[in-house]
Formats: sequence, structure tokens, C-alpha cells
Amino acid sequence: MGALHGACGEEQPCAGEDDGCGAGVVHAIWIDEGNLNNSQEYQQVNHVVINSGGRAIGRDGKPIEGSIKENPASHIPLTDWLKWKECNKP
Repeated sequence: MGALHGACGEEQPCAGEDDGCGAGVVHAIWIDEGNLNNSQEYQQVNHVVINSGGRAIGRDGKPIEGSIKENPASHIPLTDWLKWKECNKP
């Protein structure tokens, strides 16, 4: 696993044209491999961290409060995210 940057798995951040995730908005998507030895339960499974328009997105598709380090909702299980209809919201 590694980082995927851009809309819906594209190689580069999207902006301008309708990119399927919101025209004119830059998105960054990180897909991280889970680590069973991590003390944080939400990081023990493969997970996604999304930055949409400069805001970290939570499991409900809404911007989170605080930073991704402070808010476990910013780590979305990969199996859940793959079911989302858009790259930055369920």
C-alpha cells in the first residue's frame, strides 16, 4: 500500500474540470496498510485518509474536528471507503 494522490485514484490532485469528486476542488487520498502492532485500533486495518478542499474528511464524509492525529474518525477503513459513491463522501 502507499499513498494515492488525486481524485478517485488518479496520479495527481484534481482541480478545475469536473473530476467526479467536485469541480475545482483539490483532493488527496492516502491509502495506508494496517499494522496489527499499532496501539491505535483504527490503524490496525488498511485505511484511507482523505483531504478534500483542505479539510480532513471523516467516516461520515464530513470534515472532521481537529487534526487527523487527534481524531480517529479521519482513518476510514479501506473496506468501507471502497463502497463510497464518490472519493470524498459516501
